[in-house]
Amino acid sequence: MKKVVLTGGPSAGKTLIAEYLCQKFPNEISMVPETATLLFSGGFTRSKEPMDIYNQQRAIYFVQIEHEAILSRDISKKIILCDRGTLDGSAYWPSGVVNFYQSLSTQRDKELFRYDFVFHLTTAPGIHYNRSTNLQRIETVSEAEVIDQKIMTAWEGHPQRTVFLGKNSFAEKRAAVVAKIEDILQSL
Repeated sequence: MKKVVLTGGPSAGKTLIAEYLCQKFPNEISMVPETATLLFSGGFTRSKEPMDIYNQQRAIYFVQIEHEAILSRDISKKIILCDRGTLDGSAYWPSGVVNFYQSLSTQRDKELFRYDFVFHLTTAPGIHYNRSTNLQRIETVSEAEVIDQKIMTAWEGHPQRTVFLGKNSFAEKRAAVVAKIEDILQSL
């Protein structure tokens, strides 16, 4: 079983592509939905206060890990597809990445290699996303672009990282991700 993370800034198409992949390959893929959306849409308090962000990101981190662990026991599936990964939280951490690792008692390499493949879907430049498609979206366009760059940096060095540019159409981006998933499935 391989673990694939779809990462990138807000409104890069991660969730739509993940849902499409699960429909296209229902017998091969289990999905870990975006943990932040699960928590916040379920009533977990959301705040922009730094102390609250630490609590939010710790909750997201640990729920993500446990959800991945549950799905990893389903040996009938070939891929665990994660809508975001544990390193994404470092882009939101108020006091920087070193403190992120210290606070969570982890290390960069441990988090980096938790995933076999990293697919970074970049936020389209100047994108004007519709918050009605995800009510948990609170970022402005400029904030989304900054977060995308921080996430790009967080995943640097992963040997199986592919970057899918936001300047491409959504259909092109989705087709490219599907092709990479098909390659992985054929290799298993």
